[in-house]
Amino acid sequence: MITNYHICQSVEGALKNWTMREWRSIAKENNCTIDQAKETFWQYLREGKLVIPIGEPCNNFSYKTGCTGHVVGGK
Repeated sequence: MITNYHICQSVEGALKNWTMREWRSIAKENNCTIDQAKETFWQYLREGKLVIPIGEPCNNFSYKTGCTGHVVGGK
C-alpha cells in the first residue's frame, strides 16, 4: 500500500527557528508586516494549532498532527 502525505509547518518550529529572511518572505507573501506574521503564528498556538498546512488543508488534515495520509494504491 502506498500512502501520500501533504506537507505542513510546525508553528512552534517557525517561531523558534525561522530567520528574519524567512519572516520577511512570509510577510511579503501575505501582504503584512513581520510583526503581524509572527502574531498570527502566536495566535495559531493560542488556538491549539501545532502545525499548519503548506497551501490549502487537505480533507485529512489535523492541526495537531498534520496530514493523516491518503492511500493511493500499490503493494
